[in-house]
Amino acid sequence: MAVKKNNAIISKTRAVFGKRLNRSQYDELLGCQTVNDIAVFLRESTEFKDIFENINETIFHRTKLEFLLRERLFRQYAVLCKYDLSSDIKFFRTVIVRGEIEQLLHCIRLLKLGISEEYLFILPDFFNHHTKLDLYRLAQIRSCSELLSACEGTAYKAILTPFLADGEHIEFNSAEHALYSFYYSFSRSIIERHTKGALHRELKKIFGTHADLQNIAHIIRLKKYYNASPEYIRSLMLPLRHSLTREKLEELVTADSSDEVLAYLKNSKYGLQVGDIEHYFIENTIREIEYRVCSKMLHITSNAITTLAAYIFLAEAETKNIINIIEGIRYNLPPSEISKLLVGVER
Repeated sequence: MAVKKNNAIISKTRAVFGKRLNRSQYDELLGCQTVNDIAVFLRESTEFKDIFENINETIFHRTKLEFLLRERLFRQYAVLCKYDLSSDIKFFRTVIVRGEIEQLLHCIRLLKLGISEEYLFILPDFFNHHTKLDLYRLAQIRSCSELLSACEGTAYKAILTPFLADGEHIEFNSAEHALYSFYYSFSRSIIERHTKGALHRELKKIFGTHADLQNIAHIIRLKKYYNASPEYIRSLMLPLRHSLTREKLEELVTADSSDEVLAYLKNSKYGLQVGDIEHYFIENTIREIEYRVCSKMLHITSNAITTLAAYIFLAEAETKNIINIIEGIRYNLPPSEISKLLVGVER
């Protein structure tokens, strides 16, 4: 990738990240009384005003607003990924796969709940031009067999068939694990085959850190809430590691309690990075660690592809923050409690 183009991507990505919500704006959102109040503030006082363009609605409900937020997220990815189209790395393919998986999981979740007619299409045309999935067809699916048919000609049909073949019973957790295992394996193949040097190390750190932390979170959750066996936990581990050795991962899987695993996390290189925050929920601790790793990487790297990879995780964190505020208001949680769910926000 030419130096000039490389620097242009870095500058563009950092500029987009620089327009993220600040502490004052989060305080305003936390002070909103209704979901519609949040929509009004986003439209009138933040960079998120673009999600309301060409929309005449004045009253917004939770589902619609979350749809617009996620749609915006993928539009941003599409814009940034267009810079990568002519490179030899083709990192944008990992973003396409991630988008495909999120759409499939969205569809499967609605099928399992029996409300497939509520499917909302959120991927921009950029994705449709680079995928074999008929994304528009997903909106018409009303059964597992129709979903599998829509996956014809892709790797997803073989991945999902064991979990969807019986239309009476959808194994969502297993399907989710299988899809994300494919995503991490695919990303690893891109990194191993097409990168070297600092870029290779940086991408391995970003993706490996995410996988490490997701595996730790899965172990804690499965032990604490489901008393799951080591065999079952082992079956749900993602096929990618960074700082976690195979031996340490096995030690955590076979630990006697979730407290042991949490103690390891707090004293590990990951946990020490967030020693200044309270561990309210494991998911938020994990997201905070990821945020800090990716934020630092975004600012120090000289590789454009690294900035794209880091930004993906950072943008998702911001979108998740807003969705958490929406959910908190929906359930009448006080601002002080909702605030504990936010990551990447100065306290």
